Amino acid sequence: MVFKAPDPSIIRPLAILEQAFSLVIEKYKSNNDWSYINSQLKSIRQDLMVQSIRNDFTVLVYEENARIALEMVITHTKNNLSFI
Repeated sequence: MVFKAPDPSIIRPLAILEQAFSLVIEKYKSNNDWSYINSQLKSIRQDLMVQSIRNDFTVLVYEENARIALEMVITHTKNNLSFI
């Protein structure tokens, strides 16, 4: 497998990632669409990783992603238990 460096012109810089993150979180609060939110957060995490950005914002992205994932698991579990 040959590793090819990503094209810098298609990677969002930190300032844009911060804006995108805020928009994703607002969208989550308005409709809880896990599939969309998960996809967007994965994309943000990937851009952070490719650029080797490791700062407080990176921690925030990973923490919020984990929190939202746990909320979805708890909600799903509660919904499934209500049928028992």
